[in-house]
Amino acid sequence: MRDIYLRFSNEEQMRQKLINSGFEESEGDLFHAGVCLDIVGVIYSQVNSDSENPEYIADDGWHVNIRIVDSGITLPELIPFVVEPKSPSRVWA
Repeated sequence: MRDIYLRFSNEEQMRQKLINSGFEESEGDLFHAGVCLDIVGVIYSQVNSDSENPEYIADDGWHVNIRIVDSGITLPELIPFVVEPKSPSRVWA
């Protein structure tokens, strides 16, 4: 099992790259046998330390987490979009 964090420029690029790498689209959702998909979307970071009036800014990109369950799946088309966040916003349980 491998967990991979991906960042695309926007939602459209994400859809195209996932479909190009073998994901199938059905009723707006994306599927790939042997892969779990978590579309995070836009991530926001707090830019001040005021807990009563926090201010947030959108981080660059459209974020997706995937968990590859089938060890035979490699998805080389997605390698250019792999990121390694220091503190992921969402992780697999």
